[in-house]
Amino acid sequence: MVRYTEKLLEKGVERKRLTSQLATLVGAVANDVACNLPEGSRPTYEKKFKEFDTPNLKGTFEVDAPWWSNLEVVRIESNLGEAKYLALSRTMDKPKVVFVPDKEPGTRFFLDNDPRAKVWVASAEDYLKFANSIPEIMAGFEKTADELSKILREAFGKLKEIASTKA
Repeated sequence: MVRYTEKLLEKGVERKRLTSQLATLVGAVANDVACNLPEGSRPTYEKKFKEFDTPNLKGTFEVDAPWWSNLEVVRIESNLGEAKYLALSRTMDKPKVVFVPDKEPGTRFFLDNDPRAKVWVASAEDYLKFANSIPEIMAGFEKTADELSKILREAFGKLKEIASTKA
């Protein structure tokens, strides 16, 4: 019997090792995104809409949004400070889950050991989906950063214009 389970145990150990390595790498990428973008930033993507017309209702709805469209830079506060994370919102009734390099996927922890600052870590499946979508996610956040820079440049230009007219 031991002979039959030996291979399975070996594969389980390898899966755990690979999952840990994946979580570390993806967590580091997510941490870089969170540190370089303001709170509330979401990746930009091309939205597709479909029109519907029923006897009772008429309108449009978004179709084919990528799963990573629900990523967002969030700030979590504790009794000692705060931290920014890249979080994934799955549904309204479930808490957001974060991608961190130093925690095991699917677990929870208290930020700064504050019991009021419970943080849920993304599942191993979420880490794998993130890893397989990194080019699209980074392109989406790059577009978001470009849009933010454009807004700031325009605001700065208006302020310079106002300052020059008063001088």
